[in-house]
Amino acid sequence: MSPVMPPMPIEAFLTPETTLASPAGFARSRQELTRGVPFQWPLDSDVSLVLFVPTGVAAMWRELDPSIVVSSSLDEIRPHESPRGADPQEHPPLRLLLRHGRATLAAIPLAAGLSRVTPDGDSARTIIDLLILEWLLHAGCVRGPGDYGSFINVAWRRAEQGANVHALAPIHPHVAERNPALSRSTIGISGANAKPRGGYLP
Repeated sequence: MSPVMPPMPIEAFLTPETTLASPAGFARSRQELTRGVPFQWPLDSDVSLVLFVPTGVAAMWRELDPSIVVSSSLDEIRPHESPRGADPQEHPPLRLLLRHGRATLAAIPLAAGLSRVTPDGDSARTIIDLLILEWLLHAGCVRGPGDYGSFINVAWRRAEQGANVHALAPIHPHVAERNPALSRSTIGISGANAKPRGGYLP
C-alpha cells in the first residue's frame, strides 16, 4: 500500500468550493422558467421580480439548439478561465427588475452571491433585501415557453424596517492566528455572551 501523501501547504491558501445558502430570516423563491423570458413572478402581495435578457439579437437565438446552456451561476462559483471574447451569446447581460405594483424600481445584475438592498437610490424607499443564489438558463427559454430545465433561485426579505441582529463577516483563520489580540464587539448579536475586548469593528 502506497503511503498517503500529506496535503500540499499551498492548499490552505486556495479558494475553497463555494456553496451559497439562504441567511437566517430570508425566504427562498425558486422558479422554473417554463414561460420563457422575460419571466415575472411575485415575492409578496405588492412586490415582484422580472428576469430580463436584453440581448437585442433575436435571430441569434432562433438558430441555436434550445438545449444549449447560455448562462449558469456555476460559471461564476467554480474556477474558470477568463472571458473568451465579446460574443453576446457567451455572456448575455441578465438582469432582475424589481417591481412594486406596476412601477419598476430597480435593475439588478444577475451575479451569483450578489446581495443587494434595493432600491438603493437617494430618492427611493428601500423595499427588499435580495440575495441571488443560483440560476440556469437555456437558449430555448430565451426563445419562448417550454420546459428546458431553466430556473432561478433567490433569497429575500422585506427591508422597510431596521434589524436588531447583525451578522459579522468572518475573519480568515490565518489572520486570526497572526493577530491573537484581534476581537470584535458583540453588541446587537443575539445569543452572544462573550464580553467585547479592545479591538476593531468589522
